[in-house]
Amino acid sequence: MEYSFKPVAYIRNDCREFYQVPYQVGILPEMTSVVEFENGCNYEAALKDLEGFQRIWIVFVFDKANTWKPLIQPPRGNKKVGVFACRSPHRPNPVGISAVELLKVEGRKLWIKNHDLLDGTPILDIKPYIPEVDSYENSEMGWLSEVEATVPYELQPSEKVRERLQFLKDSCGYDLLGLAEVNLRTSPLPRPNNRIKQQSDGSYKMAMKTWRLIYQITDRKLFLNEVKSGYDQETLSGEKKSRWDDVWMHQKFLEEFGE
Repeated sequence: MEYSFKPVAYIRNDCREFYQVPYQVGILPEMTSVVEFENGCNYEAALKDLEGFQRIWIVFVFDKANTWKPLIQPPRGNKKVGVFACRSPHRPNPVGISAVELLKVEGRKLWIKNHDLLDGTPILDIKPYIPEVDSYENSEMGWLSEVEATVPYELQPSEKVRERLQFLKDSCGYDLLGLAEVNLRTSPLPRPNNRIKQQSDGSYKMAMKTWRLIYQITDRKLFLNEVKSGYDQETLSGEKKSRWDDVWMHQKFLEEFGE
């Protein structure tokens, strides 16, 4: 038997790249968003009495996942695990669930907090979170019991970096920190599935699209020291083509800062 489902709502926020949201709920509790329900379906009535629940379950579609894998390298740990033993979006049926904080209900909109959802994510269902049946203390966590819990790093950009990031935002309309912040705060160390390398002096270099971010880590503080272009001279001069339409941005950046 086959089933088909139609979204009842969509997520609305400014996060359009997968690395702009944490890989699970609870890591960056300040993340906020809106769930906007479709018009003309009487969903306003369906949302009656939801307000008052502190948390809700959101059932959604991983709409950007096109394939599935039986074994997954999760964000935590150093080994691959079965897809049904993790929450990867690359599943046979790309369906996810998240328990998020509900801030308020207004008409066809829900304001939520502490989430892990991208803009435009299709929502299939909403259910109230009921602690007495949805929470089981001291439950075994399988392979996760051997993995250190994620504690966000405190991000401290230098004045030099703040100036360069602000220039990109004001002169080019490019929010590089907005793209990189979640990764920097939650996954700043080299792993098989990211673009981070440790350099000879002990600092780290993250490739964020065509830009390079250089930083050092002390305790749980991340000191962001440099922002650099990731293009070589041939690309900057036009001798070599880039698949990204942003060479002009790098040229402008280098004209301003000379590096």
